[in-house]
Amino acid sequence: MYDVLSFLPAGFIPDLLNGMKVNLQIASVILILSMLIGGLLTWVSLVSGIVGMIIGFFIAVIRAMPTFLAMICLLYLIPRQIVIADSSFAISSPVIVILSLLPYGVAYSFDNFSESIRHWRRGQLVTALQLLPNMTRMYFILIMSSSAGAAIGVNEGVMTLLRYASRLESTQERLLLSAVGILFFGIIMQTAFALTNRLRTMLIARVSKRAESLSLASVSR
Repeated sequence: MYDVLSFLPAGFIPDLLNGMKVNLQIASVILILSMLIGGLLTWVSLVSGIVGMIIGFFIAVIRAMPTFLAMICLLYLIPRQIVIADSSFAISSPVIVILSLLPYGVAYSFDNFSESIRHWRRGQLVTALQLLPNMTRMYFILIMSSSAGAAIGVNEGVMTLLRYASRLESTQERLLLSAVGILFFGIIMQTAFALTNRLRTMLIARVSKRAESLSLASVSR
């Protein structure tokens, strides 16, 4: 029986997994920073009217920018070396990717935090919990967007695929190699999405049960 994976170069799978780990690390850092900055901006906008208007305008400008165009521009505009007080600091390629995608993450987090808080204040707790799958969706987008790092030499998943594909002579084998990479990315993302949906379902069930208990207690009084 012909082994469809027999053409894979030695070391491809470990290198692909290591590359995907870089994608996950970049996306995770952006997600955490975006939630922290977006959450802080959301809080400030809620407690301060004038500052809130300024933040809202700032977020609107970021939101209006084409994400891919902004990312590409920042990838090439951010200097690789920064000098502060006669001290030179090198900026690695992964850091450049993080900085280039951070504005999108902050705007997305701000929008979803603000929307979730509005629903929470209205007593729409189940709708407010939509924040969880929305942030998960952003994480998936960040994973795929971090692949743009291949353009500046970041050794991530897509770069690994391109490097190994260039060594293959057959177009069919290159397509199969790409299919293997897509499969690996798909498995990780679908698993994470399933776990997130499971967590969301559990939270909704708990919130609904609590709301029902409070309603029954109110009627009994």
